[in-house]
Amino acid sequence: MSSNEELFRDFRQAVAELTLISHTSGVSHEGRTSRSTDDAIGGRRPPGGDVDRPRRPKPGASAADMNEYYDALESWKESYLRRTPAYFISEFDKCRTTARLIELTEEARRTIEAWKITPLPSGDEPEFGSSQWKRYVGASTRSIGDLARQFHVSRQYIIKIQRDYGTPESRAARAARNPHRKAA
Repeated sequence: MSSNEELFRDFRQAVAELTLISHTSGVSHEGRTSRSTDDAIGGRRPPGGDVDRPRRPKPGASAADMNEYYDALESWKESYLRRTPAYFISEFDKCRTTARLIELTEEARRTIEAWKITPLPSGDEPEFGSSQWKRYVGASTRSIGDLARQFHVSRQYIIKIQRDYGTPESRAARAARNPHRKAA
């Protein structure tokens, strides 16, 4: 297999993973205008498109203006990291170089990681088997046995989920509780 085929396969794999883990609608963003409110998959589209990066206030701006700018910048960065699969497919269509394909694949991988650290919804436990459930199990500090009994799955499956979806904090808490067990 040539290196270009491998790059293309890696890119397709990253977009497929992003499609499975992201919580965005399947609305096409092709030809969107600020007034477009067509019915499509996922309901009516909100007006506008991607949020533009906030502009830095002019020199001499007040501290309140600077604070507002930094808050808006942090919010923009969070939304920027949560690109949709449609975005990556659209960018792939414009891709002309191997370097750009590598860059897109790495950006898709970073986006997948950003989706994995999206805050879990509060309230009830997520639906069994969903990506939210996997993140819930991965972030849990409860014992593997407790989780396996609660969800009627094998310990090996819980270990795999915690390895793939665990947070550094949850891994550290489990390691501190059982120092003789090899870290997952």
